[in-house]
Amino acid sequence: MALNTQGHSGGSRHHHHHKLLKPPHVAIVPTPGIGHLTPLIELAKRLVVHHNISVTFIIPNDGSLLTPQKKVLEAVSSLSISYVFLPMVTFDDLPDDIRMETKIGLTMTRSLSALRDSVRVLNESTRLVSLIVDVFGVDAFDVAVEFQILRMHMMVVLLLNTVRGTSSSLSSDLFM
Repeated sequence: MALNTQGHSGGSRHHHHHKLLKPPHVAIVPTPGIGHLTPLIELAKRLVVHHNISVTFIIPNDGSLLTPQKKVLEAVSSLSISYVFLPMVTFDDLPDDIRMETKIGLTMTRSLSALRDSVRVLNESTRLVSLIVDVFGVDAFDVAVEFQILRMHMMVVLLLNTVRGTSSSLSSDLFM
């Protein structure tokens, strides 16, 4: 539901009604790396095809090569699946031997401001109903709460089972 910040003016009601006519929209924030992106793309394709839900991937940027992610996203890019890369975060303040899990977690945390800006744009231009993150993205839940949208944490194992058809199908009313 759109947040009404303009009181009870006719223009506000018209804007709210217009947003409700748009299909539901989901923002997906994968952890950096192609291995985290691939199962979430499969989820996105199912949301688009089976539930008429449009999807935007919001990709945090840890400074690694983004070419593989761009190629995969361009292959599925359509009117219903789009993507945006967030500005690169830096790790100049960290030792060179930092653990990969720590770097991934910090990438997500240090991307929150840019993520918030992207979610704000989606919230204003679409009928944004949910923010889906993977295992390292739970810090983004504060952004979902701020914009009053459903927040979901997806595990790659669950997604792989769903994509392979060994788990129950997604319910369309989950996103309504």
